[in-house]
Amino acid sequence: MVLVMAISCDEIELGNEFLAKPPALDYTRDSVFTSSQRAKEALWYAYSTLPQGISDLWNQIEGSRGGVGVSLQASVTDLTANGNPHGYVNNLWANGTYNAESANADGDNQPSIYDFYGELGWNGIRASNIFLNNIDKVPDMTQEEKELLKAEARMIIATHYTEMFRAYGGVLWVDQAYKATDKPQLQRLTVLQSIDSITSIIDEAMVELPFELDNPDVWMGRFTSAGALALKVKLLEFAAAPLLNNDEPYMPESYEAVAQNLVWTGGYQRELWEQLRDVSKELIDKIEASSYYGLVDTGDPEEDYEEGYWGRTGETLLSFRKIYDFGWSTAGPNNWRANRVIGVFWTGFRNPQHNYVMKFPMQNGMSIENPESGYDPQRPYYNRDPRLYRSIKVNGSKHMGRKAELWIGGRDRPQKNFNRAFTGYMLYKWVGVDRRGTREIYHWPYVRIPEVYFAYAEALAQLSNGTIPSEAFEYVNKVRERVEVGPIEDFIGKPKEQITKEEFIDALLNERAVELGVENIRWYDMARYKLEDIFKAELYTMNAYLTEEAEQIDNFSAFYQDEIDFSEHDQYFRYEVDKTERGDMWSWRQNWSPKWYLVPFPYNEIQKDYGIVQNPGWEINTGE
Repeated sequence: MVLVMAISCDEIELGNEFLAKPPALDYTRDSVFTSSQRAKEALWYAYSTLPQGISDLWNQIEGSRGGVGVSLQASVTDLTANGNPHGYVNNLWANGTYNAESANADGDNQPSIYDFYGELGWNGIRASNIFLNNIDKVPDMTQEEKELLKAEARMIIATHYTEMFRAYGGVLWVDQAYKATDKPQLQRLTVLQSIDSITSIIDEAMVELPFELDNPDVWMGRFTSAGALALKVKLLEFAAAPLLNNDEPYMPESYEAVAQNLVWTGGYQRELWEQLRDVSKELIDKIEASSYYGLVDTGDPEEDYEEGYWGRTGETLLSFRKIYDFGWSTAGPNNWRANRVIGVFWTGFRNPQHNYVMKFPMQNGMSIENPESGYDPQRPYYNRDPRLYRSIKVNGSKHMGRKAELWIGGRDRPQKNFNRAFTGYMLYKWVGVDRRGTREIYHWPYVRIPEVYFAYAEALAQLSNGTIPSEAFEYVNKVRERVEVGPIEDFIGKPKEQITKEEFIDALLNERAVELGVENIRWYDMARYKLEDIFKAELYTMNAYLTEEAEQIDNFSAFYQDEIDFSEHDQYFRYEVDKTERGDMWSWRQNWSPKWYLVPFPYNEIQKDYGIVQNPGWEINTGE
């Protein structure tokens, strides 16, 4: 589905000049839309612009919009950290120099964690509009098939606008493919107008889409009505939350974007939570009646969780396909630009923070901060939530055909500040034990069933007036039961009837971080709930040291690999939690501003006269 193509700007209806370069097609409108095969290839190109969460080049994004150079979006949260001195996370975000001017870079090089106003986001919208404008000209295609493909093109547009909405608030709306000579006057929609416009596109498309694919092994990644409803859930869970949906804006009303309701609803809208509740429940009811969709649950908690997040099963409602080379390329291990995604992961530039590890409960469901949970700081990975072991490589985890040696002095952390594991951990999620040397189709799981369950529970809690409805607990616990972890009320540490809305939401956000960690969820949760305390939180590492007993063993590494079972190995180590060795990871901890909840439009685009009002706090002359 990922084809590299080029359309001539002179012969096809393209976006105006501010929308970056035209998509790359080798043939013109006259040749594309004279055959069904070539018309479909044009749509497959539009599909290839959809979000991917994993970066696959050193300092570039190349369609991953969510990766920042060699980092994950999670690396600007409390989940992971970038131990590599290169890339946009350290060079711009961490040191506080990311702003409207530095956001001016074009296309793949744009240093935003979003990059939606770069080349790929707008190309996807433009290519889809071109397709909608011309598909009826194709002679060898039935009208039924044309309507289906039109619906898919509309969903591509809706997806890009959903991503823009979550990045910027009210979106700049382009609903046609302008010619380069056109000078349209466009304006940002208000938050409420943006929600209505995006949901209208989704509703129009959903009528023509099947709920399930006839052959998911071949066509997984194409839109269905299940995926359309899932996209609506993703849109509404951001729209309904306190950042935008509030009686008070997150920044002063003196800012133009605030005064025009571009970054808030202008007052609390309870109906947004009601819409989220209803859409989530509609999708859940359809899922439960389906023989295809459902949580992966074969009885092996760890395997089921990993299969669930890899995006290749009926647990995934909406996924985006890409082909990756895993590990070193034939160009050799020192040619970083030739190496692809997992070569970078393996070397540890995504380092899980100890803050992330602390979020995982004990298997009995209790928080590790509960004195009755059974948590032992000197056996920190014993009897924990199974999702921990398929998200993060801890000391003793499987790693490249052996156990990970993450003590200071071990093979995987020879020095305390070693890049590969400077937090004391390495990432498991998306890496697995060892995928080097393979080339395969990979699906980014944009929406999984657990997110829909959580959204439904969240809406029920937000709409409650006192006691949290039992269904809210039920749908969170469905996810925990799949991995045989105790219920969410045990995590909170209170009987259901005593749990407040605030306590439930806090626990739910923690559960989202555990279940959906490193899936481009955490940043949006931190932003939509205005979690300033999390943005500014101290970041921690785990330092493991050999005990005196272990130091007396000749060739301890060999002994460790051959003789020590994971469940028994902690007696040879002393664990100490410490502040990160990388200094102040984020400049915003000392210079916090709520402006970070939404990102800036590139300054060069603001200077053009087609309708962008800058987000509050990012104005180039404010000094902020």
